[in-house]
Amino acid sequence: MTTHDLLSHFCLENAYEVGRFLLLREHVRRADPLLVLRDLRGAVTPAALPERARLVSTVRQEASSDVVAEVDGVLVLLHCYKAGGSAWASGADEQAVTRVLDEIGARVVRAPLPRQVEVTFTDQWNTRNVDLDVRPWPEIEHLYTPAVSATLGSLMSHVGSPDEARRLLLWHGAPGTGKTSAIRALLLAWREWADGIVVTDPEALLGDGRYLRRVVLDADDEEDRWLLLVLEDAESLLHKGTGGKGMAKLLNLGDGLLGQGLRCLFLITTNEPLTAVQEPVAVGQYL
Repeated sequence: MTTHDLLSHFCLENAYEVGRFLLLREHVRRADPLLVLRDLRGAVTPAALPERARLVSTVRQEASSDVVAEVDGVLVLLHCYKAGGSAWASGADEQAVTRVLDEIGARVVRAPLPRQVEVTFTDQWNTRNVDLDVRPWPEIEHLYTPAVSATLGSLMSHVGSPDEARRLLLWHGAPGTGKTSAIRALLLAWREWADGIVVTDPEALLGDGRYLRRVVLDADDEEDRWLLLVLEDAESLLHKGTGGKGMAKLLNLGDGLLGQGLRCLFLITTNEPLTAVQEPVAVGQYL
């Protein structure tokens, strides 16, 4: 079976991958040594392509579209979606590829609303950016007990560059006590210096090296910006009876050698009482 046959079979088995198939077919034909993916945040439309782009093909789907075009000798696949998209670039020169991707990224409109925050939801197979409607902290702080409100209020007002030795936050409480509302408010309060990533399968994240590398180690290294990774309802990671290697890896990411140099914070939530949580986490790591 030829490479073209393999790509065709892949396309038939994955109807929503037609645009990627068209790009990969041309990538193979051109024998380009580079194929680069760039995630784009904001409302991605075909207007993100420079005016000088030469359109090759367009694939329209129900809620998104793929545009294949050539820009300065670089072949580009622009995945357009209202909540964020991506750009693949195939080329022979790394500087040219980077220059074209940078230009496309700069043309994506990002205009966050006062009560809205863009959050990345990720699992082992997919990543999606979503604009969440959020109630700011001053509107909900009265819903919490004075002690909890004071602690969270101090956290909400924190701005940039956390203590290098304090990267883990643990929030515990019974269902319905307001953990999710507080998380949303925190993401809004920190959006000027931190990007929120909600991991929907934390056990898989800490058990799959490729997945972990994609989310944490291969993240765009933007100057002065941090990642806030939210691991909700992570009972299996925290519980004394089930937590093990995954929690050890998380602690290493937070304050061990692996975490040094990474601008990553971890917010873990659980419905379990502190008495059920492993000791290294129960003692707490806070900003």
